[in-house]
Amino acid sequence: MHYQLDEKTAVAQLVSALLAKLKKASIHRVKAVRIRRGTPFSEALLRAEFTRIVDNTPLQGAVIVMDDFTCNFTCKTCGVSHFITGDNLFDLLFICPDCGWSHEIENAGMLELVDVMPCLDTQDDGPA
Repeated sequence: MHYQLDEKTAVAQLVSALLAKLKKASIHRVKAVRIRRGTPFSEALLRAEFTRIVDNTPLQGAVIVMDDFTCNFTCKTCGVSHFITGDNLFDLLFICPDCGWSHEIENAGMLELVDVMPCLDTQDDGPA
């Protein structure tokens, strides 16, 4: 069964998992977070929700770097390879321009943590 999350739920899940990892690694403050956003997600809504829920956490004030979803895909029908971006998709569907068949691109709907840059300043123990 496949379902999509809304921005609020997706960001809450991502932040919750990230905070647990930061705590385990004893990271008290983060300078930047790189996220790859799937096509169903609005960048503006993701940024707003992230900023809203990270108050008083090690993520407060972190720069959010947002990458758009891209992938290489070989059509299972005609065998032609394509570089896919959000502009090539209708929701999660890619329609091959060579043969016309549609394919669901499952990873296109994900919100993925790509990288975290912790603050290295030892005098800065956490949010103000």
